[in-house]
Amino acid sequence: MIRPPACHLVQIAREERARRKAAWERAGWLDSPAARDDEIIWSNIEHFARILNGEHRPISWLPEHKQIMVENIAATLRKAPEAFYALPGKVRGLRDLQYAVQFTLLYTLERPVPAHQARAAA
Repeated sequence: MIRPPACHLVQIAREERARRKAAWERAGWLDSPAARDDEIIWSNIEHFARILNGEHRPISWLPEHKQIMVENIAATLRKAPEAFYALPGKVRGLRDLQYAVQFTLLYTLERPVPAHQARAAA
């Protein structure tokens, strides 16, 4: 399998985040708790992609949060409107993004990151 460039994953995440936000707005539910939760999840997914692309902002996600991101991308792919298939690379890009998050989730479950000493003492 050819690994997509990380900048492509950032673009896919940004486009999907914007598409979802516009859909919530068209439905008149932009201020709903579900829309806010969705925005947080896709903000995290976009941030994850930016880190893969070389951004050096220190952040980590709990395995449970990565699982939520993976499940959200997978649900998007399952419910993908037929229009997705008309967009070049949309489905493949989302699938690549899902695999990137899922790989790091599985890796951190196998090899947990040690707790930071200052945080562990608190």
